[in-house]
Amino acid sequence: MEPAPQPPTSVFLVPGFFGFAAIGDMRYFAHVRPALETLLSERGVDVVVHEVATRPTASLRHRVGLLAQEIATRAANRRVWVVGHSAGGIDGRLLAGAGLNLGPVQPVLEAAQAQLDAVVTLAAPHYGTPLASSFVGVSGQRALGVLSACAVAVLRRGRLPLKASVEVLRLLRGLDMGKALDGALLDQVLEDVLRDLPEARRDEIARFLHDVGQSQGLLPQLMPESMDLLSMSVQTRPDVRAASVLVQANAPRLGTVLDLGFDTAGQAMHAIFTWLYRHTAATQSGSPELPTVEGLGLDLVQPTDNDGIVPTASQVWGDVLHLAHGDHLDVLGHFAGPGLKQYDWMPSGSGYDEAQFQLLWTDVADFLVGAHH
Repeated sequence: MEPAPQPPTSVFLVPGFFGFAAIGDMRYFAHVRPALETLLSERGVDVVVHEVATRPTASLRHRVGLLAQEIATRAANRRVWVVGHSAGGIDGRLLAGAGLNLGPVQPVLEAAQAQLDAVVTLAAPHYGTPLASSFVGVSGQRALGVLSACAVAVLRRGRLPLKASVEVLRLLRGLDMGKALDGALLDQVLEDVLRDLPEARRDEIARFLHDVGQSQGLLPQLMPESMDLLSMSVQTRPDVRAASVLVQANAPRLGTVLDLGFDTAGQAMHAIFTWLYRHTAATQSGSPELPTVEGLGLDLVQPTDNDGIVPTASQVWGDVLHLAHGDHLDVLGHFAGPGLKQYDWMPSGSGYDEAQFQLLWTDVADFLVGAHH
């Protein structure tokens, strides 16, 4: 039986606070876009998929304004679905909110909202993430810059340079993290990561990292206290279908370290994941309780469980479509495996694979076309 015809639709993929639409030939949603295009086409949707070029750490007000402008520019007279990863999910949630006031761009916002039919968030910090506080301030900005550069380097070349890997291990295995973050070691890591890239690519990455350092409005807004206030003040409009994908990584364990063996670059990236996971697991009073959702096993998720960036409990919004057993970037296709071209810059040891990736995006596609139960 042929799927029922669907109206022309534009899907907007919104990256998170590590995010970029593209740096050269590197794309944040490189694996998601073709998978989603195929799945929606099979379901009878006349679809165009766009990757949003947002400013990674700009304030939520600025980011949602950019998203509304992208919709106005690229999706005139089309139904709109938004799929947001991490902080990009909060952009989508705000776009779906009632009573939002963006001042001068209010007419653009309201036009985009009139076209909006559905929002799906993936690993989004709807109740905040303790990790956000680690990147606030001068040393935090530098740490975020280094982590972003490491991510770009791995996506570009498949692994960190050896010298940078050694420096990362020194940094993250030090006894005094505060002194390490305030010292010159972060700058040395950044220099080692970028040194052997082509000049044009170094300049492009430098501009991206400069943007991360200069525009820091987002991170305080993603702290649990700030997101708690947002949850009280922003209600989702009843005409928008809302859903979330939850992600839960394995806690760091010795077995993963042993499996990596003498792979210095792998050990360095796993050390980064371990640091991120432990800072994300820092629970605070008033943390949200995870509702029990039948069939997904969410009653087994603990408050400290997370994907390396966002607590799993914090990711619940609207209908819960899927619980992925992987890390924050696995769900975008950034995982390693036999015969795969993608790279895993956050080796969590969660064992996420192509079959799980396809199952997740099938659930997302089914929800978007209204076939999810």
